Amino acid sequence: MSDFDRITFVVVMLLFFYWILAKTEIGYYVVLYEMTWIIGILGAFLSPIYFLIRWVIAKFSFKKIYFYALLISVLAFLVMTGVYKISSTGIEFLSQPIFGIDFWGN
Repeated sequence: MSDFDRITFVVVMLLFFYWILAKTEIGYYVVLYEMTWIIGILGAFLSPIYFLIRWVIAKFSFKKIYFYALLISVLAFLVMTGVYKISSTGIEFLSQPIFGIDFWGN
């Protein structure tokens, strides 16, 4: 595993927390979200593809970090596309499907 892979794993972890924070009431009003949303969208789309390719190259080994990074990046993608808001009362999902795919079965 290269240093680049370790860095991208940390970036995926930060991306996951970024989308969780962006869906909360506090995170939406933070200027940081307004300035970086396009980077978050690109990361949520590209990181699952990158880690899936790396996991295939690693011959589907669960001992490598690629599988776990793939899981976290898919979770970040699902939070980005399917969660409307996270508040103290619970998680509110989107009522309309994204890209024609109803992730949550509504």
